[in-house]
Amino acid sequence: MNGQSKTTISHILEEAIHTNFGLQIKVLVRSFDDVKKVIHSLPESWTNDQHAVFMGRN
Repeated sequence: MNGQSKTTISHILEEAIHTNFGLQIKVLVRSFDDVKKVIHSLPESWTNDQHAVFMGRN
């Protein structure tokens, strides 16, 4: 994660959201590999959740 821990990145994002939008929101940062593990562990019966947002590299 470019030398910064997930915790550090979470805190930076939480502070930016609070500063710019006045919202106290917890941010969860996961690596691409973390997300891949979760996706591969999902049951086949699950369908696309239009409320979930995943950002990553192409």
